Amino acid sequence: MSSWAIGDVQGCFAELQDLLTAIAFVPGRDRLFLLGDLVNRGPNSLDVLRWAFTTPGVEAVLGNHDLWLLALHQGLAEQRKGDSLKQVLAACDCDQLLRWLRGRPILMEAQGYVMVHAALHPQWTWHQARSRARRIEACLRADRSEMLLRCYLKGSSDTGELNSAVSELAQDLGFFTRLRCLDADGRARRDVVGPLAELPEGCLPWWRWPGASRAGMKLLFGHWSAIGVHREEGICALDSGCVWGRQLSAFCLDDERLVQVEARSS
Repeated sequence: MSSWAIGDVQGCFAELQDLLTAIAFVPGRDRLFLLGDLVNRGPNSLDVLRWAFTTPGVEAVLGNHDLWLLALHQGLAEQRKGDSLKQVLAACDCDQLLRWLRGRPILMEAQGYVMVHAALHPQWTWHQARSRARRIEACLRADRSEMLLRCYLKGSSDTGELNSAVSELAQDLGFFTRLRCLDADGRARRDVVGPLAELPEGCLPWWRWPGASRAGMKLLFGHWSAIGVHREEGICALDSGCVWGRQLSAFCLDDERLVQVEARSS
């Protein structure tokens, strides 16, 4: 049995199949962890969802594009330029697939690794991160999911006293699924998406923040395609920008091997 983590697929189903062949993935024998953003921008989001839903041994965390799909399905937003989700929303099995998607975790653990889509806030202890993730997951699977997604889309914690608990969860959800770096005052900078060498003065990637409570943790995440596959002590970023014409990447949890396939030409 082998265990692998794969970065942002984003509807690139053909490349996903190429990568599964390259790592000799056997459903039901091996384990596969998808690091969020299964859908959107790529051409075959519906195929990716159907495959992940039906294939034994596949697990996934929620990413920001997955949450966007859930919000569209609930009528909380309208599709944007660049979205490629119409086929999913029109599918006969859309409701079933999105019930499954809504039930995916925010944080996964396996073989000493912690996996999220984007980040852990550097001020959280490990126990706080796990607890916050579990509360978000419970809210997404309950009647309050619409309220949580509304707050998440607003990107603001100012949603009124009655919804203060959900607002806090939405802010945490933003850290798990959107965070890349923080400025000198510790504020998340959602506008910064470029490579590490081009970060504005005073900004640091979340894992380098002074005093980050990550002792003993090994973290796998995606989301930041501009830095590609990036390894530092205790972290490995795996969004290598397949949907932008680069690569799709898999990391072996057993021996830290990296396997990549090139994006197919459109």
